[in-house]
Amino acid sequence: MLVELSFDRFDGSGDGPQLVVLHGLFGSRRNWRSVAKELAAREDSRGGRPTVFTVDLRHHGQSPNRGPFDLDEMAADVVRFIESQVGGGPVTLLGHSLGGKVALLALQQAAQRIERLVLVDISPFRLPDSLCGELRGVVEALQELQASPSALESRPAAEELLGRRITVPEVVQFLLHNLRRGDDGRLGLQLGVAAIAAGFDQACRAVLPDGEPAHTAGRQDAWRDVPLLTIKGGGSEYMPAEHFEALTRWFRMHDTYIMENAGHWLHVERKAEFVQLVAKILEGS
Repeated sequence: MLVELSFDRFDGSGDGPQLVVLHGLFGSRRNWRSVAKELAAREDSRGGRPTVFTVDLRHHGQSPNRGPFDLDEMAADVVRFIESQVGGGPVTLLGHSLGGKVALLALQQAAQRIERLVLVDISPFRLPDSLCGELRGVVEALQELQASPSALESRPAAEELLGRRITVPEVVQFLLHNLRRGDDGRLGLQLGVAAIAAGFDQACRAVLPDGEPAHTAGRQDAWRDVPLLTIKGGGSEYMPAEHFEALTRWFRMHDTYIMENAGHWLHVERKAEFVQLVAKILEGS
Protein backbone atom coordinates (compact mmCIF):
# COMPACT_ATOMS: atom_id res chain seq x y z
CA MET A 1 0.00 0.00 0.00
CA LEU A 2 1.57 3.25 -1.18
CA VAL A 3 1.46 6.38 0.97
CA GLU A 4 1.18 9.89 -0.47
CA LEU A 5 4.07 11.82 1.03
CA SER A 6 3.97 15.34 2.40
CA PHE A 7 6.67 17.65 1.02
CA ASP A 8 8.00 21.17 0.58
CA ARG A 9 9.23 22.53 -2.73
CA PHE A 10 11.92 25.19 -2.98
CA ASP A 11 11.94 26.58 -6.50
CA GLY A 12 15.14 27.26 -8.36
CA SER A 13 15.20 27.99 -12.07
CA GLY A 14 13.19 26.01 -14.58
CA ASP A 15 16.28 24.62 -16.26
CA GLY A 16 18.15 23.75 -13.06
CA PRO A 17 18.61 20.23 -11.66
CA GLN A 18 16.08 18.57 -9.35
CA LEU A 19 17.07 17.37 -5.89
CA VAL A 20 14.92 15.20 -3.61
CA VAL A 21 15.99 15.04 0.05
CA LEU A 22 15.03 12.23 2.47
CA HIS A 23 15.50 12.75 6.22
CA GLY A 24 16.60 10.22 8.84
CA LEU A 25 14.85 8.20 11.53
CA PHE A 26 12.78 10.34 13.95
CA GLY A 27 13.34 13.36 11.68
CA SER A 28 11.22 15.23 9.16
CA ARG A 29 11.52 17.53 6.19
CA ARG A 30 11.61 20.49 8.61
CA ASN A 31 15.17 19.46 9.56
CA TRP A 32 16.28 20.21 5.99
CA ARG A 33 14.46 23.49 5.36
CA SER A 34 17.51 25.73 5.84
CA VAL A 35 19.80 23.62 3.64
CA ALA A 36 17.13 23.36 0.93
CA LYS A 37 16.52 27.13 0.84
CA GLU A 38 20.22 27.85 0.48
CA LEU A 39 20.67 25.28 -2.29
CA ALA A 40 17.65 26.55 -4.24
CA ALA A 41 19.05 30.10 -4.10
CA ARG A 42 22.52 29.06 -5.24
CA GLU A 43 23.32 29.77 -8.89
CA ASP A 44 25.72 27.47 -10.72
CA SER A 45 28.25 28.39 -13.44
CA ARG A 46 25.54 28.00 -16.11
CA GLY A 47 23.12 30.33 -14.35
CA GLY A 48 20.80 27.56 -13.18
CA ARG A 49 19.45 27.03 -9.68
CA PRO A 50 18.22 23.65 -8.40
CA THR A 51 14.63 22.92 -7.45
CA VAL A 52 14.73 21.13 -4.10
CA PHE A 53 12.04 18.85 -2.68
CA THR A 54 12.17 17.87 0.99
CA VAL A 55 9.96 14.90 1.82
CA ASP A 56 8.43 13.40 4.97
CA LEU A 57 8.72 9.62 4.88
CA ARG A 58 5.72 7.61 6.07
CA HIS A 59 5.29 7.61 9.87
CA HIS A 60 7.25 10.89 10.04
CA GLY A 61 6.33 14.56 9.96
CA GLN A 62 3.07 15.32 8.19
CA SER A 63 3.01 12.17 6.06
CA PRO A 64 0.40 9.56 7.03
CA ASN A 65 1.05 7.06 9.80
CA ARG A 66 -0.25 4.30 7.56
CA GLY A 67 1.12 0.96 6.44
CA PRO A 68 4.09 -0.92 7.88
CA PHE A 69 7.42 0.60 8.75
CA ASP A 70 9.12 -1.24 5.90
CA LEU A 71 12.03 0.15 3.88
CA ASP A 72 11.00 -1.45 0.59
CA GLU A 73 7.52 0.04 0.84
CA MET A 74 8.94 3.39 1.92
CA ALA A 75 11.17 3.33 -1.17
CA ALA A 76 8.13 2.63 -3.34
CA ASP A 77 6.47 5.72 -1.79
CA VAL A 78 9.48 7.77 -2.88
CA VAL A 79 9.45 6.39 -6.42
CA ARG A 80 5.75 7.26 -6.71
CA PHE A 81 6.53 10.74 -5.36
CA ILE A 82 9.17 11.28 -8.06
CA GLU A 83 6.71 10.09 -10.71
CA SER A 84 3.78 12.20 -9.50
CA GLN A 85 5.38 15.36 -8.10
CA VAL A 86 8.75 15.71 -9.84
CA GLY A 87 7.77 14.92 -13.42
CA GLY A 88 9.25 11.43 -13.31
CA GLY A 89 12.81 12.71 -12.92
CA PRO A 90 15.60 12.28 -13.44
CA VAL A 91 16.55 13.57 -9.99
CA THR A 92 19.49 13.62 -7.67
CA LEU A 93 18.28 11.63 -4.66
CA LEU A 94 19.92 12.47 -1.34
CA GLY A 95 19.24 10.46 1.79
CA HIS A 96 20.54 11.04 5.30
CA SER A 97 20.73 8.16 7.78
CA LEU A 98 17.58 6.03 7.40
CA GLY A 99 16.69 8.15 4.37
CA GLY A 100 19.87 6.92 2.71
CA LYS A 101 18.77 3.30 3.03
CA VAL A 102 15.37 4.21 1.56
CA ALA A 103 17.09 6.13 -1.26
CA LEU A 104 19.27 3.16 -2.22
CA LEU A 105 16.24 0.88 -2.37
CA ALA A 106 14.37 3.46 -4.48
CA LEU A 107 17.33 3.45 -6.87
CA GLN A 108 17.12 -0.33 -7.20
CA GLN A 109 13.39 -0.07 -7.89
CA ALA A 110 13.56 2.72 -10.48
CA ALA A 111 17.08 3.50 -11.68
CA GLN A 112 15.68 5.38 -14.70
CA ARG A 113 14.23 8.02 -12.35
CA ILE A 114 17.53 8.82 -10.59
CA GLU A 115 20.64 10.33 -12.15
CA ARG A 116 22.76 10.59 -8.99
CA LEU A 117 22.60 9.09 -5.51
CA VAL A 118 24.02 10.79 -2.42
CA LEU A 119 24.22 8.78 0.82
CA VAL A 120 24.81 11.03 3.83
CA ASP A 121 26.44 9.32 6.82
CA ILE A 122 24.79 5.92 6.55
CA SER A 123 25.96 2.44 5.71
CA PRO A 124 23.92 0.36 3.24
CA PHE A 125 24.98 -2.68 5.24
CA ARG A 126 23.72 -3.67 8.67
CA LEU A 127 24.41 -1.06 11.34
CA PRO A 128 26.68 -2.00 14.25
CA ASP A 129 24.87 -3.60 17.21
CA SER A 130 25.90 -0.72 19.49
CA LEU A 131 24.11 1.82 17.30
CA CYS A 132 21.05 -0.38 16.92
CA GLY A 133 20.87 -0.67 20.70
CA GLU A 134 20.96 3.11 21.07
CA LEU A 135 18.21 3.57 18.47
CA ARG A 136 16.05 0.94 20.14
CA GLY A 137 16.47 2.82 23.41
CA VAL A 138 15.17 5.98 21.71
CA VAL A 139 12.11 4.10 20.43
CA GLU A 140 11.41 2.80 23.93
CA ALA A 141 11.70 6.33 25.35
CA LEU A 142 9.24 7.61 22.74
CA GLN A 143 6.82 4.78 23.56
CA GLU A 144 6.99 5.76 27.23
CA LEU A 145 6.39 9.41 26.34
CA GLN A 146 3.43 8.59 24.15
CA ALA A 147 1.86 6.49 26.93
CA SER A 148 2.29 9.22 29.57
CA PRO A 149 -0.49 11.84 29.53
CA SER A 150 1.23 13.88 32.23
CA ALA A 151 4.47 14.10 30.23
CA LEU A 152 2.52 15.38 27.23
CA GLU A 153 0.96 18.25 29.19
CA SER A 154 3.90 20.51 28.40
CA ARG A 155 7.17 20.58 26.50
CA PRO A 156 9.25 20.79 29.73
CA ALA A 157 7.49 17.70 31.07
CA ALA A 158 8.19 15.81 27.85
CA GLU A 159 11.80 16.97 27.92
CA GLU A 160 12.18 15.79 31.51
CA LEU A 161 10.86 12.29 30.69
CA LEU A 162 13.07 11.89 27.61
CA GLY A 163 16.07 13.21 29.55
CA ARG A 164 15.73 10.39 32.05
CA ARG A 165 16.06 7.81 29.27
CA ILE A 166 18.40 9.54 26.81
CA THR A 167 21.73 10.93 28.04
CA VAL A 168 22.61 13.10 25.03
CA PRO A 169 20.85 16.51 25.31
CA GLU A 170 21.12 17.15 21.56
CA VAL A 171 19.17 13.96 20.83
CA VAL A 172 16.46 14.99 23.29
CA GLN A 173 16.11 18.39 21.60
CA PHE A 174 16.01 16.74 18.18
CA LEU A 175 13.17 14.44 19.28
CA LEU A 176 11.21 17.31 20.81
CA HIS A 177 10.85 18.79 17.30
CA ASN A 178 8.23 16.07 16.73
CA LEU A 179 5.86 17.51 19.36
CA ARG A 180 2.74 19.22 18.00
CA ARG A 181 -0.48 20.42 19.63
CA GLY A 182 -3.66 18.79 18.42
CA ASP A 183 -7.10 20.34 18.10
CA ASP A 184 -7.72 19.43 21.75
CA GLY A 185 -4.74 21.54 22.82
CA ARG A 186 -2.73 18.54 23.97
CA LEU A 187 0.76 17.73 22.76
CA GLY A 188 1.34 14.67 20.64
CA LEU A 189 4.12 13.11 18.57
CA GLN A 190 4.19 13.47 14.80
CA LEU A 191 5.71 10.01 14.58
CA GLY A 192 4.21 6.58 13.99
CA VAL A 193 5.89 5.28 17.13
CA ALA A 194 3.89 2.02 17.25
CA ALA A 195 4.71 1.17 13.62
CA ILE A 196 8.39 2.08 14.03
CA ALA A 197 8.61 -0.08 17.16
CA ALA A 198 6.90 -3.02 15.43
CA GLY A 199 9.24 -2.85 12.44
CA PHE A 200 12.30 -1.58 14.27
CA ASP A 201 14.78 -4.01 12.72
CA GLN A 202 14.16 -2.26 9.40
CA ALA A 203 16.16 0.69 10.75
CA CYS A 204 19.24 -1.51 11.17
CA ARG A 205 18.90 -3.92 8.26
CA ALA A 206 21.19 -4.06 5.26
CA VAL A 207 19.90 -2.84 1.91
CA LEU A 208 22.86 -4.43 0.11
CA PRO A 209 23.91 -8.02 0.82
CA ASP A 210 27.34 -8.80 2.20
CA GLY A 211 29.85 -10.29 -0.19
CA GLU A 212 30.52 -9.76 -3.87
CA PRO A 213 27.78 -8.55 -6.21
CA ALA A 214 26.61 -10.96 -8.86
CA HIS A 215 27.98 -10.20 -12.32
CA THR A 216 24.79 -9.57 -14.23
CA ALA A 217 23.84 -7.25 -17.04
CA GLY A 218 20.73 -5.52 -18.30
CA ARG A 219 18.00 -3.53 -16.60
CA GLN A 220 18.20 -5.38 -13.29
CA ASP A 221 21.80 -4.25 -12.97
CA ALA A 222 21.35 -0.70 -14.33
CA TRP A 223 21.24 0.94 -10.90
CA ARG A 224 24.89 0.08 -10.35
CA ASP A 225 25.81 2.52 -13.16
CA VAL A 226 24.24 5.50 -11.37
CA PRO A 227 26.97 7.72 -9.87
CA LEU A 228 27.17 7.49 -6.08
CA LEU A 229 28.68 9.90 -3.59
CA THR A 230 28.93 9.00 0.08
CA ILE A 231 29.44 11.80 2.60
CA LYS A 232 30.60 10.77 6.07
CA GLY A 233 31.00 12.72 9.26
CA GLY A 234 34.54 12.19 10.49
CA GLY A 235 33.36 11.67 14.06
CA SER A 236 30.38 9.45 13.24
CA GLU A 237 30.05 5.67 13.63
CA TYR A 238 27.25 5.25 11.10
CA MET A 239 29.60 4.48 8.20
CA PRO A 240 32.35 2.07 9.38
CA ALA A 241 35.55 2.31 7.35
CA GLU A 242 35.34 -1.29 6.14
CA HIS A 243 31.96 -0.56 4.58
CA PHE A 244 33.49 1.96 2.18
CA GLU A 245 35.57 -0.73 0.49
CA ALA A 246 32.59 -3.07 0.30
CA LEU A 247 30.47 -0.35 -1.26
CA THR A 248 32.97 0.30 -4.07
CA ARG A 249 32.36 -3.26 -5.29
CA TRP A 250 28.71 -2.47 -5.89
CA PHE A 251 28.86 0.90 -7.68
CA ARG A 252 30.91 1.45 -10.82
CA MET A 253 31.18 5.22 -10.16
CA HIS A 254 31.67 5.91 -6.46
CA ASP A 255 33.28 8.87 -4.72
CA THR A 256 33.56 9.50 -1.00
CA TYR A 257 33.94 12.65 1.05
CA ILE A 258 34.78 12.72 4.74
CA MET A 259 33.71 15.87 6.55
CA GLU A 260 36.19 16.25 9.37
CA ASN A 261 35.12 17.62 12.77
CA ALA A 262 31.52 16.61 12.11
CA GLY A 263 29.29 13.91 13.52
CA HIS A 264 26.11 12.27 12.27
CA TRP A 265 24.21 15.57 11.77
CA LEU A 266 26.94 16.99 9.56
CA HIS A 267 24.46 19.03 7.48
CA VAL A 268 23.74 21.04 10.65
CA GLU A 269 27.20 21.05 12.22
CA ARG A 270 29.01 22.04 9.00
CA LYS A 271 26.16 23.49 6.98
CA ALA A 272 28.16 25.88 4.78
CA GLU A 273 30.61 23.16 3.77
CA PHE A 274 27.78 20.70 3.22
CA VAL A 275 25.80 23.09 0.99
CA GLN A 276 28.88 23.88 -1.07
CA LEU A 277 29.60 20.17 -1.56
CA VAL A 278 26.05 19.30 -2.63
CA ALA A 279 25.99 22.29 -4.98
CA LYS A 280 29.10 20.93 -6.71
CA ILE A 281 27.47 17.53 -7.00
CA LEU A 282 24.40 19.04 -8.63
CA GLU A 283 26.58 20.90 -11.12
CA GLY A 284 28.29 17.66 -12.00
CA SER A 285 31.77 18.72 -10.89
